[in-house]
Amino acid sequence: MASYSAPVTCAASSTANYSIRLAAGEFRAVAVEFPGGCKSLVQVRIFLNESQVFPSDAGQYYTGDGKRIDIQGAAGIPIQGSSILRINVVNDDDTYAHTPLINVEVTEPIRRLGDAKAPGTPLMDMGKASTPFSISGLIRRMFS
Repeated sequence: MASYSAPVTCAASSTANYSIRLAAGEFRAVAVEFPGGCKSLVQVRIFLNESQVFPSDAGQYYTGDGKRIDIQGAAGIPIQGSSILRINVVNDDDTYAHTPLINVEVTEPIRRLGDAKAPGTPLMDMGKASTPFSISGLIRRMFS
């Protein structure tokens, strides 16, 4: 399982985008945290490649003030091949910058460590890492 935390700072009266490259797998959990002071002036939506996935209704946003939104229904949504997760933040506050935090957990194929190939290149697909695993168990599987 891979976890990503993306604090996306958005200047006053502007839009910010943050992208993460994901391997094939599926979402385990997605959450958006709005720090106190956002006063629902900051909006967040999340795209997978070109399609908006969170919230699931196109054109809708998450917003809040001093709260965390755990996105229901995110677990199990598939990620096909190499994909780009794009976080879009709109700040309607004309005075202050704001930094919502987006947390994403995904399963992905396990890759062998220390190989000289380019980062992110699938080296060894042993199924989805949907449960915690030990390095010693992984090494035993690699060399057995």
